Amino acid sequence: MRKLYKNKAGFSLIEMVLVIAIICILAAVFMMSISTYIQSNRNRSNAASAARSSVVVDISLSEDQMRALGFEAPAGSAS
Repeated sequence: MRKLYKNKAGFSLIEMVLVIAIICILAAVFMMSISTYIQSNRNRSNAASAARSSVVVDISLSEDQMRALGFEAPAGSAS
């Protein structure tokens, strides 16, 4: 009787599909974690920018209030 199955080297189609599916799942999880990391860094950057803007506004208001009271502009300022 003939041998029905020959010893073949390589992978079957199902094995290749499974490997590709696993790689796709891992890539999706990796991309979601990268996306979360990028968004958290953007949030931190925006918070820092808002804090700097707040300081600039406070300084500007303080200088305007000082001028309104008749004091001279601080040394080194452009006004």
